[in-house]
Amino acid sequence: MSIISKSKSLFIYTCLIIMMTGLVPCFGYGPDLMQKTELTVYEQYIKKHIEQIEKVYTPEKYFPQKNMQLELKLRYKILPDGSVSDIQTIWSSEDLDHEDPTWVIRPLYFWKLKRLSRKYEQYVRNMLSSIKSEPLPEGFGDYILVNSLKLKLFNYRFRKLIFKNYIQFNPVFSPDERDNYTFTSVRMYRSNYTSGK
Repeated sequence: MSIISKSKSLFIYTCLIIMMTGLVPCFGYGPDLMQKTELTVYEQYIKKHIEQIEKVYTPEKYFPQKNMQLELKLRYKILPDGSVSDIQTIWSSEDLDHEDPTWVIRPLYFWKLKRLSRKYEQYVRNMLSSIKSEPLPEGFGDYILVNSLKLKLFNYRFRKLIFKNYIQFNPVFSPDERDNYTFTSVRMYRSNYTSGK
């Protein structure tokens, strides 16, 4: 194979990759409800609930450690009276040592991360239990299942301690067989990384 035909193939593959990355949003979640102007009753309720979490979610006060990647993904139910119950951990940064191949050369980091992850999980569970949303509107069934709430905290070592919230709210919801609504993927990131944002 000549150099020209190889460069043509490389050019074609590059063009295909660029085109496919441009299509990625088409295969993602629906529009971000935090940006939408007209919301359904259900969407308004969820938006208010997420805004309540945002107000009380201040982990940097309790976890000032540098370069510790604290992450937690939860599933829980919002009951008809607005309280939160059945909080289940789907994934936490405590599991990182099973997934990260560098744990062999960084055992101290992962040992410290594991200890902090448990405290962070307890902090988030207490925070969610303390939140009391408005009662569910009529016809919403027995509960709303929040399918995936992802909370992430990262404090970069050499940056000023200024935290910003980046909330992505990507709903995919539909009534299940008992007329309870579900939605997926609320991501709330707290970080002092501000470059390029």
